[in-house]
Amino acid sequence: MAALQALATLADEEKVRAALIHSLSVQDKPVVQIALINLMIELKENRAIKPLKKIIDSEEMIDAVKDEANYGIFKLS
Repeated sequence: MAALQALATLADEEKVRAALIHSLSVQDKPVVQIALINLMIELKENRAIKPLKKIIDSEEMIDAVKDEANYGIFKLS
């Protein structure tokens, strides 16, 4: 979580933003996934919609993360 908070301060840089979006697809800790989703909403990062849809479609994902992903898509659309 500390690393995510540190990266959030650098989110104006394209490389950092792209890495954060990519992290949505590979992160497996629900608390960090939810924090990433909330950060994408805060940044108004529409490129996160596709990874958020993958989260929703994933059978392995817990409901709390899927719910947050749904909310993220709603806010970003």
